[in-house]
Amino acid sequence: MTALTPAPKAGSSARGARPRKWQEIPYGDDLEKVKQVVTNTLGGIENRDRSRDVEVFFTDFGGSSIDLVGRFWVDYERQPDFFDAQSRAIVAIKKTFDTEKAL
Repeated sequence: MTALTPAPKAGSSARGARPRKWQEIPYGDDLEKVKQVVTNTLGGIENRDRSRDVEVFFTDFGGSSIDLVGRFWVDYERQPDFFDAQSRAIVAIKKTFDTEKAL
């Protein structure tokens, strides 16, 4: 399981953070659809740096799932702004997964 990680916009005074655990995708899910859904959802996050592409990668096999990491860039000055962007992204993806039901 790996994390959704907003990264600072180039030239920002803030620094990036290491990925943290975030999402495991069950083996039965359609990985191409999962990647598309996560990429589209992260692409709509407020304050995202639109000059940089969203990055979504499958990183490892677990006992019953495949690990996923997603990255997007935001301009932030304070650590709470970073956590806010990460939190909004997680909520948006959870809502999308709930709506999609079966990926």
